[in-house]
Amino acid sequence: MKTLISFFSLLSFGVALGQCDNDVKAIWARNDTAFVGVNDSLFRTFDGGTSWTHMSLPETNQKLSPREIEVLNNEVYVFTNNGDARVYVSSDWGNRWAAQWEGIESISGYSALVPRYAGVCAGKIYIGGNNDFKYWNTDSAKWISAVTGYAGAIKEIAPDTVWASTGTSVSTSFQTMDDGSNWIALSSEPRYVITPTFSMGMALEDILKLGSRIFVVGTLNGPVVYKTEDFGVIWENVITGGVVNKENGKKVLKISESEALIAISGTIYKTTDGGATWTSFSAGATVRTMVKWKTDKVLIGASTGLFELSDFEGTSSTEICVAGSSNGGTAVGSFSEQKIQVYPNPTRGQLQLPAEGYYQLFDVTGLLILEGNANPIDISSIPVGTYLLLQGNARVRVVKQ
Repeated sequence: MKTLISFFSLLSFGVALGQCDNDVKAIWARNDTAFVGVNDSLFRTFDGGTSWTHMSLPETNQKLSPREIEVLNNEVYVFTNNGDARVYVSSDWGNRWAAQWEGIESISGYSALVPRYAGVCAGKIYIGGNNDFKYWNTDSAKWISAVTGYAGAIKEIAPDTVWASTGTSVSTSFQTMDDGSNWIALSSEPRYVITPTFSMGMALEDILKLGSRIFVVGTLNGPVVYKTEDFGVIWENVITGGVVNKENGKKVLKISESEALIAISGTIYKTTDGGATWTSFSAGATVRTMVKWKTDKVLIGASTGLFELSDFEGTSSTEICVAGSSNGGTAVGSFSEQKIQVYPNPTRGQLQLPAEGYYQLFDVTGLLILEGNANPIDISSIPVGTYLLLQGNARVRVVKQ
């Protein structure tokens, strides 16, 4: 770590003072553990950022550009902007990884996901991208569409109540109050009045609930933060000015029911009274994402580096250099672009390979299920689900029915 200067000065000159050459677009953190998307790679720390380990994901090209990271039930989900699958999961905190993109739209046999917002809501993991919001269904072992539209933000605002925005000025935001079984459009949404006769939707990018108040962050110039105290019937402008980064990342950080931060371009706004009033401090560089960690600190990802706020006041900051780390983690299926043609697929029992040769069959957690040289392979005794079959430098996803 390199302790620099006050947070006000640091980020005001972030482009010049970022010394570690780190472009940070995704962070997940709890206590002293963090996963961070730095430049095109994924890194992990267990000791509060003192040391970092590079995570090897199951792709030949490791320049994957992680965009969203979430954890549910001790499973780490990483969503990337490049790669064959673009969805990777680890059940052992990064020691082993497997692709998990069944149900994601594809182009020419490869994932077409452009991740914009991921979230854990009502016990489900959601990912939103260029098509819609999907959640991982463990029973069918694939991603299921929940809300259609160009995904903007999704957030659990009460037990079993989730809001999801499609993130465009011509689409709609929705809510579900039954664990995602049914989604209904909000009764109204905040609109940016351009002229007395013309207005546009706010293109929501993040959502925050403090007590009875719900705040939404938009991406248009002008009024960018609105609040409602009646679940979307009446909206009131709270913060005006600035441009919210549209790429990806968390623009709001809930500290408690009364404290929160909102990042708008080069400014961070803070409330300590449940959103009744807001103060601000300069961020200079665009804040892409921010998360709470080490109980009382904040990790901020920006194009100029990874920074740790010493407190929620923004009084001082430390730049964390994620560099010089050794490779770690097992990429289940480090493969070339070659694909195996097997049949039938899906199958209930026999799986015919194109030729005999040593093979390995992994489940979605990276656990080795079968290996050998037989052809055909008998998988009738393994559970229903999706598996990764490796043979030499080739691979294929196999569905057991």
